[in-house]
This record gives sequence, structure tokens and C-alpha cells, in this order.
Amino acid sequence: VHLNNEGVLALRREDVALATTRFAAAREALRGRGVASGEAAVLFNLALSHAATSDETKCAKFTEELLALAPWYAEAHLIDAHLARRRKRLSEAKAHCEKALAVDASCSEARAMLADVLLAAKDWAEAKKQLDQLRSSHSDEKHGFADTAMGILCLNTAPPEIPLSKRSVHSGGPKAEASEQEKKRDGHINRAIEHFKKALAPSGGGSRSGGGGGPQNAYAANGVGCCLAMREQFADAKEAFSMVSEAAAAERSAAGGTRDSGYAGKLSTAESNSWVNTAHVHLANGETAAARRMYERYLEVHGGGVDDEVLLCLARTLHDAGEQREAIRALRRAIHLKPGDIRMRFDLAYELQECGSLAFRLYGEPDGWEKNARDRKDRKRLNPIEALDAVKEAKCMEEQALAILLQLQTVAEGEDEKAREAMRLGLDTIKLKMHIDYCVSLMKNADNCIAFAEKRAEDYKLKLNADRLRAEHLAAKARVEEEKEKEAKRLEEQRREKAARDAAEKMASARAHFILEHGDDKADESEKKEKKEKKKKRRREEKEVFEEEGEEDEEENEEMHEEDDQEGDDAEKKRQEVEEEESPDGGRAGGARRRGG
Repeated sequence: VHLNNEGVLALRREDVALATTRFAAAREALRGRGVASGEAAVLFNLALSHAATSDETKCAKFTEELLALAPWYAEAHLIDAHLARRRKRLSEAKAHCEKALAVDASCSEARAMLADVLLAAKDWAEAKKQLDQLRSSHSDEKHGFADTAMGILCLNTAPPEIPLSKRSVHSGGPKAEASEQEKKRDGHINRAIEHFKKALAPSGGGSRSGGGGGPQNAYAANGVGCCLAMREQFADAKEAFSMVSEAAAAERSAAGGTRDSGYAGKLSTAESNSWVNTAHVHLANGETAAARRMYERYLEVHGGGVDDEVLLCLARTLHDAGEQREAIRALRRAIHLKPGDIRMRFDLAYELQECGSLAFRLYGEPDGWEKNARDRKDRKRLNPIEALDAVKEAKCMEEQALAILLQLQTVAEGEDEKAREAMRLGLDTIKLKMHIDYCVSLMKNADNCIAFAEKRAEDYKLKLNADRLRAEHLAAKARVEEEKEKEAKRLEEQRREKAARDAAEKMASARAHFILEHGDDKADESEKKEKKEKKKKRRREEKEVFEEEGEEDEEENEEMHEEDDQEGDDAEKKRQEVEEEESPDGGRAGGARRRGG
């Protein structure tokens, strides 16, 4: 027994893995001991823990064992009903609830779940019947659930919102009928608020935020927010949803749920509903970016998109934001979850039609981009080649849209009475015919749009080719000019080097000729004279720079320069004497040169 109790505590903390382990251990300990030993309760808890992780196979196995051991255990059918309800298999969930009531007609849990399934199936009359029976019981908690469900029923059966043009009251005619419809709508909303207030009123039995009565009934609080939103009191509605979300998050945190539990990353139904309702309010206010974030956040938390209604709302948000392609993707995901929904198929055809028509207007007509400024909004302009692909894709979209619309028309005109009734409830056949005619007209003009886009793409390709050839020509011309410039620089460098060599050779030849005529001493004297001239020139330049420093400094500089000149002459004489001594016949050769001279 203590193992089973530990499992119950772990399940309340949402630690499903630990709970399953404890229940399995308790089952092994009690196997074969019968109902009196508590084996039935352990089997029920095992099935419940596997239901928490959506493991239908193991859950069904334990419920079968439980019903074989205790056929009177009506709650076993409710576990299967809960799983079917979660998977949107409403007829299967209804069958399980009816089995539970067949076992125990007084089971309030079974009747409450049946009412919930009927509400989801939009069987309003049967749902009201079950809720009335449930409210006749003496359970405060079930009264809270029944009042909440009745409020939801009132909201769902309220007449649709009246257009602004029909809200003023006149005697007779369509506007008087609109006024009556508006009164009925207000009446439904008022009755819904009354039921939600009853559910929120403090009760002696206490409650949890799930479906019982009392101030913590998050579902009833969500309902009040919905009523405020339907009355267009969006700020108050948003505040109500925010309070529900915060309260549900605080309760989830206080419950001690861990990341390792089976509910890691999941939200309670009340908290999820508050997110979706807040997104609805943002959408009603035209705040498409905020609405999109809330819808996508909800879908991400719940496994990437398992709610077709939320996906449909997301598609509407994307449509209002002008993102038709994203809206088409959302609608395809929703149809995958609910293939038989006529309204979703029509919405998909409409989005395909609009997306294709927009591409035809922008890229399939002369000056289409400039003439349709409202349609393009913040879109990036495509080049003609990309525009051609967009126009061709638009034709495919129009073909798909026309195929869906014709399929819906076939259903509307078919012999299947149920299908015709579904079409009548979900779609206006006159509007369907209008969209079919519009699609046909677009298809007739599609080839002309494609031909225009192809011509623009061809011209664009020719222009690109011409630009490429011109760029290549300019690049080749630039390379030739660069080569010419390099060659000119190389020739200039060679000319300078040759001129320098010629000057050096000419100077060497002149020196040699001078030596032959005058001897080395004259050459040396000539060099010395040239050096002295250079030094005098340098001193004159220095004198001009330092002329303000006074005569004494100038005389000292002059003496220093004369001393430098004398030292230079002495050093040169010594160098010549050393060279003559080192050469064996240097003196004679020099004398011969002097005599010859």
C-alpha cells in the first residue's frame, strides 16, 4: 500500500516516471490477491500514469485487466475516454463515457466528461441535457463544472456578431432583424456571465482550478474574459486572461512539477486556453505580430501543432499580416489534422487564389509593381527571372484553388444529404460560385501574364548578358592599359639605367683622357679643387642659416672649416704616399707619367 501511496504523491507532483515505477512495484506485490487487497486501485493508477504520457497501448492493457478484475469500475472507461478526447476522437470518447454510465449511472465524473465531449462535438442540445442532470446532483464541485460548462455553451450558441452597418435600430427591414439578433447575442453573453459567476462563487466544498466551483476556477475566469472580449472590452479581457495565466503558472510551480516528469514543458488546459484567448484579443485589436507570437508559442509547447482550431486562427493572423504563403502552410497543417473540414478547405482555396492573383497583378502586367502599391506593402521586389517563377507558381496555385472549389461544388450538388447539409452549414454556395468564376477568369488570363513575364525575363537576360560582355570588355581594356603602363615604366627604367651607365662611362673616359694629358697630380688637384668648391658652397649655405649668431661664431666656424680642409689634404697626401710605397714601381711610373706630360 505504501508503494501505491508514494506513486500517488509522485503523480500529483507530475513526476510520472517515478509514479509509474512505484505503481508497477505495488502491482507485483499485490498480483493475484484480488480486489480486496487494493489491486484494482493499483491497476487504475497504472493506467492513469500511462495515460499521462499518452501511451495508449499500455493504458488500454491495464484498463482491460482492471475491468476483467472489477467490471463495476466505471472510472476505467473514463481513462480511455480521456485519451480519445485528447486525440480529438470524439465519437470514441463518447462511447467510452456511455459505457461508464452503463456500469454506474450515478457516476458524476462520467456524466461531466460526456458533457465535455458533447460540447466539443457541438452537440449543444444533448450537452445541455447532460449538464442539467449533473447540476441536479448535490456536489458543489460538480455544480462548479456544470456552471462553467453551461457558460461555455451559452457563448458557443450565441448568434454571430452584427456588422456595424446593421447595428442601428429602424422600424422593420433588415436592420430591425439585426437589432433583434444583437439582443439575443447580448442575452447569451449575460447568461454566460451569470453561470461563470456562479462557478466562481465561494463554495463550502472547496475546489481546485480544474473544473470545480470557487474563486480558483480558471476555466470560469477564462470564460469571463471571453465574455468581455465579445463585448469588445479588450483591455479588461486581456487583463483577465493574464491573471488566469499567472495563477495557473503559480499553481503548476507550487505543485512541484519537474523537468523530468511526463508533463515537462506542458501547460495546464486553463493556462493554454488563456494563451489562446489572449492571442484572440490581440487579433481582434489588429495586433497581428503579438497574436502570431502567442499562437506559435502555444503550438510549440503542445508538440508543434496538434490543434486544428489554433492553426486556423494562426492562418487568419498570417492572412491579415499579408503573409499568404505562411497562411497556406498553416491551413495545410490544419487540414492534415481535420481532413473533412469544409471551411478549412475553402479557406485554403481562398488563400491560394489570393496569393496567385497578387502575383499576377504585381508581375504579370505592365507596370504592375508601380500600379499596385497597396498590394505590395513591404514586399521585396523580385527581379524579372524570379518574377517569372512567381507567375508560373501563381498559375499552379490558381489551378489548385479551382480544383478545391470545384470539389466543394460537387459535394454541394451531390446526392449525399449529410454532405449537402455540412456544406450548407459551413459555406455559402453563392459565394462559392463567385469564387469559382473569379478563379476561371484568372486562369484565362494566366497565359498572358506568363507570356509577359517571359518577355521581361528574356529582356532582362539579354541586358544581363550585355552588361556582362561590357564588363568583360572594360576589364580586358583595363588589363591592356595596365600592361601598357607597366611596359612604359619598364622602358623608362631601362632608359634611366642606360643613361646612368653612359654618364659613368663618359666620366671615366674623360678622367682617363685628363690623366693621360695632365697626370695624376693634376687630376687630383682638379678633384681637390672641385671638393673645395663644394665645401665653400656648403659653408655659404650654413653662413646664411647662422648669420644671426655673431661674428665670433662665424670666425670660429671659418677656422674649423680651414682646419678640416687642412686635415683632409694631409690625409689625402698620406694615402697617396702609402699607395706609392706599396707599389714596386709606383714612383717610377708616376715620374714617367709626369715626364711624358
